[in-house]
Amino acid sequence: MIPDTPLRGLAAHRRAIAALTALLLPLAALLGLAAAAPAHAAESATAGYTKASDWGTGFEGRWTVKNTGTTTLSGWTVEWDFPAGTSVTSSWDAQVSGSGNHWTAKNTSWNGSLAPGASVTFGFNGTGSGSPTGCKLNGGSCEGGGTNPGCGLHSTNAVCPSATAVLTAA
Repeated sequence: MIPDTPLRGLAAHRRAIAALTALLLPLAALLGLAAAAPAHAAESATAGYTKASDWGTGFEGRWTVKNTGTTTLSGWTVEWDFPAGTSVTSSWDAQVSGSGNHWTAKNTSWNGSLAPGASVTFGFNGTGSGSPTGCKLNGGSCEGGGTNPGCGLHSTNAVCPSATAVLTAA
């Protein structure tokens, strides 16, 4: 048996610290990596539809895209569906195209960049009497994170959570 000496106690203390460090180092590294990962601001924007006028055989529709985030939005694409018999006949301030009942509007070269809080409106003339459904903005919800198309700040849709898109009819 080896007598207990101050050096032996110091060596045991160092081994205990080394073992504890070996156990905690991977955890600290994971936490450090998570803290060091760059934070990405969530891109947040809304798109709201308004039927500006209706003359029986046609109508004027307008979409407003608003950047509700904290970073500049560098481009936007709004997609929606119209029921059968409703279609876009002409448009302005966006490149609008359709396939069947599905419609897509993309920013032009001069109105795609939206600073935080900024908005842009594009419009179109259409035939039929239907309203848009299934709205998507840049592949996500037009409400800036919600899942109910047509919900919004001025919406009367009872199933809407607190959202920010606007869907109204004239």
